[in-house]
Amino acid sequence: MDYRSLHHFSRQSLKGHYFRALRAAWTLPFLRLLYRLLPVGFGWLLLIRGDLTDLWDGGWLWIAYLMLWGLFWEGLMLPVRCAVWKHFGAWLGLTRMQTCFRTAQEYARAAWILGLAGLLHLLAALPVTAAGFMALWLLRESTFLAHAGWHLFGAVQAITVLFWSVLFALRMRVSLSAVPLLCTECPQDGAFSVIRRSMRLLDGHHFDYWSIVLCYLPAMVLILPMPFLLPRLYADLTLFLQLRIREMSDQGGSLCPT
Repeated sequence: MDYRSLHHFSRQSLKGHYFRALRAAWTLPFLRLLYRLLPVGFGWLLLIRGDLTDLWDGGWLWIAYLMLWGLFWEGLMLPVRCAVWKHFGAWLGLTRMQTCFRTAQEYARAAWILGLAGLLHLLAALPVTAAGFMALWLLRESTFLAHAGWHLFGAVQAITVLFWSVLFALRMRVSLSAVPLLCTECPQDGAFSVIRRSMRLLDGHHFDYWSIVLCYLPAMVLILPMPFLLPRLYADLTLFLQLRIREMSDQGGSLCPT
């Protein structure tokens, strides 16, 4: 892949749209931060009142609240995520600026597809969490003299599992990165079909994806903080994924047959 041409095209396309692109790129991180902070503020308010301390300390009401809050927020974020990708695609001249979900049925379909993709992300993260907790527990137990060697050996094995689990979770995340785009590009496809197409789309191109992301690391460290580079990163990734969609369409006739 010619990265220089890709970066040049995306930069030229953002001319005259940079501040709008900056606003669009900041929308998702800002809303994610708000999503994290609001439950913390609500819990802090309950603790200040002093009569609902058990709600904060692992009570089932608090757990139910967090689950419902997460579902509500993901539903609220769905059209925002779609609009951000649509805007960058339109600024690149590759898609039309149009409403993502014209009917409740289209919204429900997108919620099901992205919800299933989110479930796969969660399942891929479970081994990471389990291996991390196991490694910490075994390392702590290895500080005692009794059976220290066996505990240390088990900790090394858990760290190895953790390493490969992290790689698998990252691979899964990249494989599903095209799902939001294909969700609107392939309106006739079901959830499993969209997910399979996303995996096919990125198969053999994980290195290209990470090369685009990591090329901003030196600039982020030495020149500008990451928030000001987000528009260019979004533009590059949108261009990369749209080019892959067109390449697969040329190779196989049509990526999303009707």
